[in-house]
Amino acid sequence: LPWTPQQTGTTFIYGMVDFSADENPANNTTAEFEVKVLPEGSFVALVGTQSTFAPTNIPFDFFWKTSLSQTLYYPEELGLTGGVLTALQYKNDFVNNLPGKAIKIWVGETQQDNLTDGWIDVNELVLVYEGSVDFPQDANDIFIPLDTPYPYGGNNLVVFASRDFENQWFSNSNRFYASSDPGSGRTIRRSADEMLDPANPGFFQQSDWYPNTTLFFTTEGLGALEGMVSDGNAALDGVKVRLAGTQTKTFTDENGNYTFPFVLPGSYNVEFSLFGYFPQTLEQVEIVEDE
Repeated sequence: LPWTPQQTGTTFIYGMVDFSADENPANNTTAEFEVKVLPEGSFVALVGTQSTFAPTNIPFDFFWKTSLSQTLYYPEELGLTGGVLTALQYKNDFVNNLPGKAIKIWVGETQQDNLTDGWIDVNELVLVYEGSVDFPQDANDIFIPLDTPYPYGGNNLVVFASRDFENQWFSNSNRFYASSDPGSGRTIRRSADEMLDPANPGFFQQSDWYPNTTLFFTTEGLGALEGMVSDGNAALDGVKVRLAGTQTKTFTDENGNYTFPFVLPGSYNVEFSLFGYFPQTLEQVEIVEDE
């Protein structure tokens, strides 16, 4: 039965029996099934499918009064080379009903394959969500639409999740579904009963586990930027190319080429830097939709 929704967002569907000779019409409808209607051009990446719980609570820990965690997501898992990240979704299974819990989420990219060396500086990331989220009892999808969509450039994606300090703790059985990636070292975390500073988190616990996460992207209405960097004679490898005012950056390859396949339309100053050379800036580069 085809159905084309007219609006994006969360809605529901249900089944109904239409039978003129039905002797009990009161039981003709099913329970409502929640669905999320995404804009045209959306891409959904599901990372982590194991029906298990991590040994420690990630991405948010409600057993302590506050928590921090960082997790890496790899391009081969996400299945696309770029796009704008618009929402995240986790799956919980809680014994408590915890409405209106204050959280923050930062997102960015790195060339690191693991988090063995510790926290990625929050100042290198983008604050994409700050607000309250409901964490209902039992098993639920926790859908978090981002306040600030993040233009993903195809590198290892970093998600930094913070539960704001609350002078209260809850059951250790409030868990999130997670998957194991032995030897990856892709997650670090810290929980505490005192306030933690995301800009200076301190020590950490490393884990090969990561929360089962659904990441929602769009590739509609974006532009692209590409170019080549040389010293006037030869191509330059390893030049950092950054869109000023954002955390979007990449590096030139051995032929001096760089590309940003998905960029929000607008005007950008493009910064170039490489050890041994003076920094350069290309001003007022216009990114046009679908070009």
